[in-house]
Amino acid sequence: PDLTNFLSFSQLQRLKLVNCSTENLQDIEYLSYLKIIEFYKCNQLSSLENIQKLYHLEKLVLESCKKLTNLAPLYDILSLKFLILHNMGKIILSEQAHKFFEKNQIRISGNTKIIYL
Repeated sequence: PDLTNFLSFSQLQRLKLVNCSTENLQDIEYLSYLKIIEFYKCNQLSSLENIQKLYHLEKLVLESCKKLTNLAPLYDILSLKFLILHNMGKIILSEQAHKFFEKNQIRISGNTKIIYL
């Protein structure tokens, strides 16, 4: 299912998706009250584009979402405080990542390899 299935829950503050087939976060801005998002084994998720439109997001958990390699959309989320990356495979970080890592608590574990460009 894509995220349009959740649009009627506009006041939702926490979203946990396990084994979902969504490829991207199109329309996630309509869930603007989300504070916590957890993605577990979402094997088709390849983009976090639009997540920066969640102005209240404080915590993001990404586990075993192997197609996702770019975290750049997270760099502009001022409210984000916690990021957990577990068994993510290769994650590519740009120069902007240094500022992002300085201001947030980030836990990296399991089979997650960080590559700096």
